[in-house]
Amino acid sequence: MPLPPNQDNSRAGASSPVVIRLRQFVHKVIKDVEIIRLARNVAWSSFGVVLSQVITFVSYVALARYIGKERFGEVTIIQGTANTVSAFAGLGFGITATKYIAELRQREPAQAGSVMAMISLITLIWTALLTIVIWVAAPEIATEILKRPELASAVRIGAILLFFTAIMNVQNGALAGFESFDAVAKTSMLRGFLIFPFLLAGAAMGGVRGALVGFAAVAALICAVNYNLLRRRCNLYSIALSLRGGLARLRQLAAFSIPAFLANILPAPCLSLAQLLLVRQPGGYGDVAIFSAAFQIRTGIVLIPALLSQPLVPMFASFHANNTSSRNKLLRATCAATLVVSVVLAAIVCAFPKYIMLAYGHAFTEQSPVLILLVVSAVIASASSPFMSATISTGKMWTLFMTYAAWGTAFLITTYLLLPSLHATALACAYVAGDSVQAIFVLLTHFRNERQRAASFALDPECVV
Repeated sequence: MPLPPNQDNSRAGASSPVVIRLRQFVHKVIKDVEIIRLARNVAWSSFGVVLSQVITFVSYVALARYIGKERFGEVTIIQGTANTVSAFAGLGFGITATKYIAELRQREPAQAGSVMAMISLITLIWTALLTIVIWVAAPEIATEILKRPELASAVRIGAILLFFTAIMNVQNGALAGFESFDAVAKTSMLRGFLIFPFLLAGAAMGGVRGALVGFAAVAALICAVNYNLLRRRCNLYSIALSLRGGLARLRQLAAFSIPAFLANILPAPCLSLAQLLLVRQPGGYGDVAIFSAAFQIRTGIVLIPALLSQPLVPMFASFHANNTSSRNKLLRATCAATLVVSVVLAAIVCAFPKYIMLAYGHAFTEQSPVLILLVVSAVIASASSPFMSATISTGKMWTLFMTYAAWGTAFLITTYLLLPSLHATALACAYVAGDSVQAIFVLLTHFRNERQRAASFALDPECVV
């Protein structure tokens, strides 16, 4: 017969210091309202957006295999240009809506309504004007910039895409201000499920133009869904959209949105310029296709850490100014989760780079160093993401803009020096350089801001992370 277990040893194991501390930690986390609030927001954001990105990735792979590397490069360069201009059209109002709706939705719903009305009106007018300009100038853009006159009609479709993309981005910012991350998740999932059939059906019927029509149609449908969701959130908080009093807040909005706008648009033109320079190299469109394929994977790695940091902006903005302990607690938790997730994902990709690039086709497998370098840059960018969210929540947007300016300078200098010899790999090296410089600036800025906050409230400075 087996001997009975040693009950004393069993109790000792159950009562070990490690187990006791683990139980205390779990009990503390479960009872922590702010951590639960952060976890709920992150869970919704991550589930919806990750599923959408996975479906989008599958759609891109299928599209690349269906239309070939050269045409896939044409689609990605036009879509990338549309995303660049949509960031310009948004005027930084997405993050502006997030901050001010989070601050005002409960304390001053009337002011929140005027902010939303002003942001919506300015975004709609400005985006429509840009769309018209690009539509008229499409032949010149296709001939002089893209060096493909036959892409003029595709550029016009890209103009429609940028209109709806800009509106959608501002709407998502407003929903984040309500902390309606469940709604953002559902629309992201819907967008992912719609992109696959719309993109492939469009490519089957119209090639490059048809694929872009599919993108634009999905963006338009999501804008309609977001409008309905925002209307419901406004009713819930008794917020009525009105321009009354909006002009009085216009200066305050401009002080936040202008640097936010400049910071938001700076990376996209830098990337577009680098891609346009790459296009002019021998075999340029093929190199753009390789870089775009690897960049999609980088986007997936950056995505989850960005989703972990995204709820910090509305949560920090809704806190009272002197609620330092909650800020520090949430920032520590987010930093730890961000670092673990980004490193694990990067390690998986770096272990099998050729097999991952093979998904796009055999022509993509020879450039795995591009993917590895972009993955390294993704880890660096992810590590600084929580600190950037903390800076945004404090309204230090001009300081944040300077970090993006440092990124752009390092990115363009590296691209200029390495592009003639390394081609697509040069752009990947430029991302590593730019993200490294920006991360240093962001960390220095954050700790300086925290020292100033501690001094202003007559508190002892705390180690934030």
